Amino acid sequence: MMRRNELLQIVGMDAERFNVLRRRGQLPFDRKNGRSWQQFTLEDAFRLRLMQAFLSAGVRVLAARDLAATTAVDFEALEGPVEDVMAGIIGYPAEGEENEYYPFSGPVAGFPKKPSLLIAVNATEIARVCLRRTEHLLATRSVAQSDSASAAGLH
Repeated sequence: MMRRNELLQIVGMDAERFNVLRRRGQLPFDRKNGRSWQQFTLEDAFRLRLMQAFLSAGVRVLAARDLAATTAVDFEALEGPVEDVMAGIIGYPAEGEENEYYPFSGPVAGFPKKPSLLIAVNATEIARVCLRRTEHLLATRSVAQSDSASAAGLH
């Protein structure tokens, strides 16, 4: 588990933006499981960073939230070679109508027909970045705690 300031460091978001998203119900995770708004997981960091990537790619806020909330990645599998999972929105022209848009998540190969719109982000790479940043943060935290204990004469 990590605290909110650690989550925000990993994701690269400021507290004000986080609070706006929380108040508006636009975060890609909730707290119905009983955890407080001060306790977060690596998966929370991944989903929030993924949402930011969707927003940067031009996806609207609620669609970005929903895509991030439903995209999954296996963090344990990232330690070895793994096929990248792309996530986003794909649009197909409809006969005589507006385009039809669908969320997708998975390897991008063999679309059944040529899309008119494709917005995709590499969910696997975002997960790798979150994992590296979390590992760095934990290592830094461990060194700081060890230094504090030494300074207090506990070692």
